[in-house]
Amino acid sequence: MKVLFFIVYPEINAGSRYRVYKYLHYLEKENIEYKVCPPMSNTLFKYLYQTKNPIKKILFYFITYLVRIKDLTKVKDYDIIFIHQGLCYFGPPVLEYLIAKLNNNIIYDIDDAHFAKPIFATGIAARFHDRDRIAKLCKISKQVVVSVNYIKQYVQKYNPNVTVIPTSIDIQRYTLKNYKVKYEDSVIIGWTGTASGLIYLKDLEDVFQKLSQLYNIKLKIISSKKIEFKEVNVINCKWSLKNEITDLQSIDIGVMPLPNTDFAKGKGGFKIIQYMGVGVPVVCSPVGVNAEIVQDGINGFLANTKEEWIEKLSLLIENESLREIIGRRGRETIKDKYTIEVNAPKFIQVIKRNCLQ
Repeated sequence: MKVLFFIVYPEINAGSRYRVYKYLHYLEKENIEYKVCPPMSNTLFKYLYQTKNPIKKILFYFITYLVRIKDLTKVKDYDIIFIHQGLCYFGPPVLEYLIAKLNNNIIYDIDDAHFAKPIFATGIAARFHDRDRIAKLCKISKQVVVSVNYIKQYVQKYNPNVTVIPTSIDIQRYTLKNYKVKYEDSVIIGWTGTASGLIYLKDLEDVFQKLSQLYNIKLKIISSKKIEFKEVNVINCKWSLKNEITDLQSIDIGVMPLPNTDFAKGKGGFKIIQYMGVGVPVVCSPVGVNAEIVQDGINGFLANTKEEWIEKLSLLIENESLREIIGRRGRETIKDKYTIEVNAPKFIQVIKRNCLQ
């Protein structure tokens, strides 16, 4: 059995890394051959895509299309074509239609609700995004894999063969933090994510201002972009794969605010999975899968209003032992349901089932 993986971004992207690359070892154990086709190297991706330069962004899309056209020559040599998100980031799925003509044994993997427009999609590229793209790709696929039930409900209108596999962490890498180690003389509230997601954190600026008046806290932002809040002690930490785990372990409390929008309901809760994976207690919005992962007051806290955010964060800021108790419970939740080790059999099953169809 031979599988060809098309991923929309290279391995440095969390979606590609945790939806595809982390499972490759398990394919090898099953003697399943594979080839992964990213659009470009990590280095070139960072240079062209992770920039504000519009010329570099245009060059990124141009190179991606050229590479994908070349990749079409490989399609007939494989038993299964696994497409994560798509061959290209936006536009109609022209290349995917061509693949279906050459080899229709397609598994389509989705980890974001791109059928809904996110509030941060205000750039030129957003104008060219085909919101029906997911529906079209579901129709030409033998099977669809999704990260959450909310996306599954949408997909089932176009394809009944849907499997939910949460975006998961490798628990051997996400080791438990040492609660006795103090990284700062203050309590660190942390957030990690892409630059586009900072718009959600911005909504809590007055919450952090109020907490800064009451407590000795610092807000640690782990991202590719810097941000500042008035009257809040902010630590901007540039994300890197090398320091990913130690940066997460340095946080005392992890936060994941989300608006109650269709796009946000399709988020996989990966921030809280990461926090909880290393034993960091979380406070998050009860939106989408967040409310499935977190049991309020048991393995984390849910906060809807700004008053609730202040209340729940204050509980954890004031009580060091509570942070450890909630953090350890959160890690057990992740070990039970949200690890690569737990979900690898589901991934393998999808691959094998598609080959038998």
